[in-house]
Amino acid sequence: MNKKIFIIIFLLSMGLTACSKNTFPSDIEREIEKQMDVNITIPTQENLPITFISLLLPPELDLKTTGNRYIAQVIYANEKGELISLTDEQKQQIEENNRMRILYGEYKGEKTVELNIGKGSSSLSGSENKKIGDVLVEYKLEETKRGKILFLLFNDKDVYYLMKFHLSSLFTEQDGLNFAADLINNTR
Repeated sequence: MNKKIFIIIFLLSMGLTACSKNTFPSDIEREIEKQMDVNITIPTQENLPITFISLLLPPELDLKTTGNRYIAQVIYANEKGELISLTDEQKQQIEENNRMRILYGEYKGEKTVELNIGKGSSSLSGSENKKIGDVLVEYKLEETKRGKILFLLFNDKDVYYLMKFHLSSLFTEQDGLNFAADLINNTR
């Protein structure tokens, strides 16, 4: 009898743990890969829930789409609050005005990390190079009125990852470097 109770409690706790993990629908990553025609990695972090994912669309010229330069935008926050509810009309207007498709969220929470994933390669103006593991990463730290912002960028095969970290006492420069190291390890 005690074994059955233990097994039931164990299974329930595993279910609760799985529900509380920072996840997003897996079909979103596949949809982005299909649209961009590349393999990408969208990392999850235990203490940084994903609150928003969008796909920025290629620019238009004379009402025609130019090129196929899509950029996936992933926002992480200090916590995941309530879903910001939009009517279909509001969502459509936001998507049209910003040339984007909203794929997940947006949930309330203080923005901590912005991750942009794009096809091709990119570079950071005014940056210096740092090595994280065996990967050369472009590094730039800026002071703003709102605080320090750390930019990190690396190119991986035919994809670039640009990270923007809003630094605070709760999320430090070292946390940003650790985030980048985890991302690099997951792309290998």
